[in-house]
Formats: sequence, structure tokens, C-alpha cells
Amino acid sequence: MPARAARPRFDGLMAAAEAIADEAAKRGPLTVMVEVAQGAVLREGRLMAIPPLLRLGLGVIGPTVGLRLLRIRVVLLAVSAAVPIAVSMVVLGVTDAALEGAVLWQAALLSAQCLFTLVAVGVLYVLFVPMTRSTLLERIGGWGLADNVYWSLLLVLIPTVFFASITALLLDHGKIAVADGQLPEHRLSFSSFAYYLWNLADAIPVLEVPKTLNWTLDYSLGGWLAGSLLLLYKLVLIVPFVRLLTVLFGARFAERESTDSRV
Repeated sequence: MPARAARPRFDGLMAAAEAIADEAAKRGPLTVMVEVAQGAVLREGRLMAIPPLLRLGLGVIGPTVGLRLLRIRVVLLAVSAAVPIAVSMVVLGVTDAALEGAVLWQAALLSAQCLFTLVAVGVLYVLFVPMTRSTLLERIGGWGLADNVYWSLLLVLIPTVFFASITALLLDHGKIAVADGQLPEHRLSFSSFAYYLWNLADAIPVLEVPKTLNWTLDYSLGGWLAGSLLLLYKLVLIVPFVRLLTVLFGARFAERESTDSRV
């Protein structure tokens, strides 16, 4: 009897999990995650109740008041941008703290960051290669703005934080020298992060982001090792990212021109 009673619950759990996965692929994981935490997922125009067991892991999103606020698009968009940035700052802070700890702890932290970076770079290159780009862009075509902002920031910030962490570790061990200026002794990860972020912004064509924002670095890193890391960063992130921006903006511009010509 207990096994028979548990069977419908298990079937309901699997059906709900399948619905969550399907809707996340169609409308974006972040949007669906908020719905799950609220207790129901909109599927084919109808609300599907989510079992408490599946809601348990997503309950950390926030209290009921916070979840109601996330229903507002502007708030959800702000949260989708703030969370990846906040997580990056926390990881950089942990990295700075780890520089004063054991080498084993530093290696474990960098290994975890490397794993996430490989996944992020893999996704970027899937979008970069024409053969797979159209298929993936078609799959995420129904995602909302909040999901696009959230995952785009993650794809950029994860590799940037990883390279900043490696650079901070090498700076701490004296393997990389500061060519000009001076770095704060206890914020090496944050300074390295700004260094890579500046190079990323400088690589975006036409916009001239650093010049427009009057953003300059008070320091520069010298030596073949620093140059090699920056070159590798450009290859694994900047090249596919800038190319992707060019393709996306080009597609939007062509679509707008096509619409204007019809009118």
C-alpha cells in the first residue's frame, strides 16, 4: 500500500520536473525559476502547480514579498543584472582572502573557477560558430530580456573572474610585475578584474567604451606571462564575444531595415 500511494506522487513530481525543463528551454530558466518558487508554472496558457519538494531548492530566491516584487519586469531585470555582478564580487573577495591561505585551498578555488569557465567559453564558441549559432539562437529566441541579461553577464563575468584570479595569484607570488603604477596590496583580484574588464570594453568596435566613459587604468601589467594571459583571454572570450555582438546587432539592424522598407 505505501508503494502504491507513493507512485502517484512520484509521477506528479516527474511531470512537474518535465514541465519546468520544457518551459525553461522555451521562456528562459530565470523566468521559470521565479514561477516555480511562487508555486506554479505557466504551461500552454494554464498554471501547473509545483510539488513542495521541487520548490524547496528554489525557496532561497526570497520571501513572499520579494517573489511578488520579482513579478514586476523592471525589478526582475534589475535582479538579473545584479546577481551575476554580486556573485562575481564575492568570488573575487574569496580569492583575495585565499591568497593568504594554503596553496591547496588556492588550487581548489581556481580549479572550480576553471570548470565554470570552460562551460562558459564552450557556450560562447557554440554561439560563435555559424554552424551551431542559428540553432541555439532559435532555441533561446523566446527568452525574455531578464534571462538574456542574466546569462549574457554570466558568460562574460565567469571567464573574467577566472583570469583575474589567476593573475592575482601570480602577482602575489611575484611571477607578474606591475609595469606602471601600483596595485593595492590586499585587492589584487579586484584590480586584475578591472584590468581584464577594461580590455574587454576597449575591444568592442565603434563604441570606444573606455574613451567615452573617460575610464583609464592607473596601472599596467608587464612581462611575457601577463601578455600571454591577456592574449589567451582575448582568444577565449573577447574574440567570440565581440563577434557575437557584431552578428546580433547586424541581425537587428537588418531586421529593422526590412521592416522600414515594407512600411
